[in-house]
Amino acid sequence: MSNFKSKFFLGLMIVAVLFVGGVALNATPVAASTLAITHTLKVGSSYHADVKVLQAALGITADGSFGPMTKAAVEAWQKTQGLTADGVFGPKSLAMLEGGSSMSTLPAGCSSTTGFSATTGQSCATGTMTTTYPAGCTSAVGFSPTTGASCATGVTTTTQGTGPLSVSLATDNPAAGNLIQGQATADLAHFMFTGTGTLTQVTLQRTGISDNSVFPNAYLYNGNTRLTDSASVNSNGQIIFNGLNIAVAGSLDLSVKADIIGGTSNSESTVQVVLTGYTVSGATAPTTVSVAGN
Repeated sequence: MSNFKSKFFLGLMIVAVLFVGGVALNATPVAASTLAITHTLKVGSSYHADVKVLQAALGITADGSFGPMTKAAVEAWQKTQGLTADGVFGPKSLAMLEGGSSMSTLPAGCSSTTGFSATTGQSCATGTMTTTYPAGCTSAVGFSPTTGASCATGVTTTTQGTGPLSVSLATDNPAAGNLIQGQATADLAHFMFTGTGTLTQVTLQRTGISDNSVFPNAYLYNGNTRLTDSASVNSNGQIIFNGLNIAVAGSLDLSVKADIIGGTSNSESTVQVVLTGYTVSGATAPTTVSVAGN
């Protein structure tokens, strides 16, 4: 007899749990004017009038108290709508219950769902930051294989110079980035020389919002091989490498690297090097060009 009572009592408990856990929903899209919910609602919310409206819309007892039963009803309804089933009734849930598919809150800086935010750059339609790269580019690194333009700037690289050697910005030229005070051999620019000849002089121009002391030492490299001793920036902002004997037979990727001065208060300088000229052995005059790094 006692065994029967235990099984019978256990059966009642299971039925009770099933009754409490099961929530009958009768929610259909409701006009915003009918809902009139102006607060985010969750367990313990004191906005009883809003809670009553929500409960009525979900088809459960509208007593104005957001407790476990109401949370379960919200979670069950959120699952049917593809929303995060957290039991918190916020702007996304409200928009869905009103029969829409998007939030009524626009991203910061947007007054409509058209265009992009003037303050954050985000899409006003999706709230997602959109970055547009030049055609053929998937990032800001390197150059477009279809147009030859820099993926960082959109500027098309052209070959300059006449005679035995010509030069252009190399395809592995470093993208614009940050330099650190005291950094050694910072990678500034890569220039591609093509043709057959021997470089005897290379002239660079330092530009940007900085002074000439920003590069205490500059060097020319080919890959990981240093080709020159250090050179400094002169009073005209030039870095001139004299007495070179750099042979080019087909192509040569010439890198400009420099030590960055340390311990200065000018922490937000901008720097750029521009190849302005070079001399080839046997030539009667230097070749003038203007090929700029990032």
